[in-house]
Order: sequence, then structure tokens, then C-alpha cells
Amino acid sequence: MIQQTTIKDCIEFDGIGIHSGKFSKVRLHPANENTGIVFVRNNIKIKAVVENVIDTLNSTSIGDGVNIFRTIEHLMASLYLANIDNVIVEFLVGEEVPIMDGSAFHIFELLSGKEEYQLAPRSYGYLSNFVRVSHKESYIMAKSTHSIEDLHITFEGYFGNVLKTQTHTYQSKLEKPNIQEEIIKARTFCHLRDIEHLKMLGLAKGGSLENSLVLTDTGILNKDGLRHQKEPVSHKILDLIGDLYLAGFRFSANIYSNMGGHNLNIKFLREALKHIKLREATEVIAV
Repeated sequence: MIQQTTIKDCIEFDGIGIHSGKFSKVRLHPANENTGIVFVRNNIKIKAVVENVIDTLNSTSIGDGVNIFRTIEHLMASLYLANIDNVIVEFLVGEEVPIMDGSAFHIFELLSGKEEYQLAPRSYGYLSNFVRVSHKESYIMAKSTHSIEDLHITFEGYFGNVLKTQTHTYQSKLEKPNIQEEIIKARTFCHLRDIEHLKMLGLAKGGSLENSLVLTDTGILNKDGLRHQKEPVSHKILDLIGDLYLAGFRFSANIYSNMGGHNLNIKFLREALKHIKLREATEVIAV
């Protein structure tokens, strides 16, 4: 079988929330088998599953209507890519996951190599039917894969006059996520002309050139430019991986997204879960 995993020891990180602009400090704790990913503040526990998503405006947040954990997608993607199934995410200060450098790199590095195999088998799901959701001109569609242990994501989108249309693909066996550096290091981004609107919505209060990639009509505002040519589309895949992990398990599908964002990701996940069949993994991994 493929065993579930947790982390070997507690891990802490802190920083500014990109939307709140406030300081947060987070501690990750090892968790028992079948716990999943659970967020905690002042002994209030919220499981990281799609049923608990309460906001998808420029990020994904979970909560119960009173308690909220904001901007969790990079942490969720890091846990997925670091092969972690069970963990307690305790907020010591604040309510928003720190944005760090705008990518998942620093959180992933803290998790990398820290997984500890447990005795319980990992469950995974596979998509049994074709699924398509849309909003205006954006859409996400998915079909089953030839292997019931594969996740295949292709993202395509238009990123302005300079970068134009970009396409990138991620493919991974579910029991061993494919670690693509360009996805892990891809920063969150926005267009310069949208910043004022984000501020009016009460968002991006902690955004800066230190943690965000800013696109303009003529190029990149950041002095050092792109980390790689497909950084924006790679970040969209990172966000999608994080949102998909809110299924509560890893599932296999062949997914195509055309300019999907957090709202459409969650809409897709809710529809996809109607067509998911759960199985226990069977490959042996030595403890």
C-alpha cells in the first residue's frame, strides 16, 4: 500500500499577509492518521475541505462564518507537493497565511524531506465522468486519465500585451508528486492597472514588489523581471493544485483550465466531487 504521511517535527514560519497587510505566525504540527489538514486558532478547528470554503475573492479562504483562515492556497499546494497528508496548521498570530516571497518556495523548502510515513493506507479518488464548469469566457474541463493514479493539469491564459498567451502543463503520479521548480518558485502576480481596484476592495494591503510580480502594458515592473518565461501561468497551476487539495484527498484527472481563478477552481472541485470514486492505494513504500 501507499501509506499516509505527516511531518516529523513542528515547523514554524511567519510574515505579512498579502491582503490583510498584517503579521501572521503559523506553526505546523504532526497529526495522526486520517486527520487530513486541519487549521486551528484558539482551539477552534476548521478542516481544509471544499465544504468549508467561504471566500474566493483573489485567494481561497476557509472558515465557519466566525473564524476564518485566509489565503491558504500556497500552503495547501506546498503540502500536496511535499507529499503531506496529515497536519495541524496552528495560527499563533493573525488569520492569513504569510505570503513570503509570493511563491510556495519557502514553505515547500521547510516541508521538503520532513514527511514521515504512517501505517494507514492513503486514499485517492479518480474522476469517473467528464466535468466542465465555466464563468463568462473562462472554463475548466476534466476527464478521467488512463491510470487512476495520475494528475495532469494544463493551464492556458492570456497575460497581457507583452507575455501574451501562455500554456504550461503539470503531470504527476499521485503517490510521488512531480516537483517542478518553475511551479514552486512562481510568484503571485497582478497587473499594474488593477492595483487601485484591489485596494478599493480592501485587498493587497501587504502587496509589494518583494512578494508580487507586477505586469504592465510594456513589460514587468519588478527590477529583476520574471524568474522564468512562464512564471504567471506556472503560478496559476500552483494555485489550482492548492485548491484541488481541498478535496480532502489526492485525485486523478486530466484537467484543462482556460484562465480559471480561485472561484472557478472551487466551482470545478465541487462539481468534480460528484463524479469521484475513492480507492485505497496499493503500492508498497518502505517505512
